[in-house]
Amino acid sequence: MLTFASIEALILQQQANGKAFEYACATALQDNLLARHFKNEHVETNAFLTAARRFNELSVSDQNLYRRAAQAGVLVLENLEPNLRRVASVSERFIVQIQVDAEGETGDVRDVLVRKESGWQIGFSIKHNNDAGKHSRLSGTIDFGKLWLGRSCDAEYFKAVGVVFDELEPLARIGAHWDSLGITTEEKAKRFYRPVLEAFLLQLERFTARHPEVPTALFRYLTGKQDFYKIMANTTERATTVEAFSFNGELGQAAGGIKPTLNVPRLSVPTRIIAKNFKENSDNTAIIRFNENWAVSLRLHNASSRVESSLKLDVRLINVPAALLKIVERW
Repeated sequence: MLTFASIEALILQQQANGKAFEYACATALQDNLLARHFKNEHVETNAFLTAARRFNELSVSDQNLYRRAAQAGVLVLENLEPNLRRVASVSERFIVQIQVDAEGETGDVRDVLVRKESGWQIGFSIKHNNDAGKHSRLSGTIDFGKLWLGRSCDAEYFKAVGVVFDELEPLARIGAHWDSLGITTEEKAKRFYRPVLEAFLLQLERFTARHPEVPTALFRYLTGKQDFYKIMANTTERATTVEAFSFNGELGQAAGGIKPTLNVPRLSVPTRIIAKNFKENSDNTAIIRFNENWAVSLRLHNASSRVESSLKLDVRLINVPAALLKIVERW
């Protein structure tokens, strides 16, 4: 049986692997540009150095797997993005950048960016052996409405979640472990997770009743405010999946008379929430269904074996429209 400590160790390893794959993708993009004689450089930020360190901590065999997965993704992108294969001007230069995690707090889900000095750019959400989306937090003081939607949560919301976090905060201050509470996983979900999610859903209901733009703002925050490609590596199946999230029409643009091999469809942004409720037989996962055939799940959980003064949301797309371009490249 998995303990909280073993689950925490697994989460930390997944995070480290994700960073390593970001580095593999960034360097694969640079290698591809170099092979086409494009001038390019990377921005050596702390985020880039951290990703490089995580990659170098891998075994040589795992490094090779990550490189192959990343190269497969770049092969797909070459067919979708003419800017990555057209002849650039002599003075033009590409810049590759790994973004800091804090960008996600503003609704930017892109981990790696490639841009030209002339202004063109594309971004990538990088996933290693998972397809998770954002990882936002809820607490007794975090105003998710203001941060996500530009609308402050009301006193009713903070009163409701305060009941839960007033109990958790003293435990967090002394560094208590969840195991020390002597409750089952099911009891923990009913006692802590469900009340917070209920308050969250009720606040969304009050927001949407007064502000019709909230469903669109919520969707764009959860899925990404900028157009991007999602690159997902599955090292077990030796496959890399690329999905194109083009809401603004910024992906797959023709360049220098060269058109993409495959058309990148422009996706419709939802404007309404069709339903929001708990997943069947669950006290820790809410499902929000939008029009245009989009749906997301939000699973609330503790991200540590120790009690913290906030809880983490694991956001996943569970339904997408048929128009979403998805390409699987096996290697």
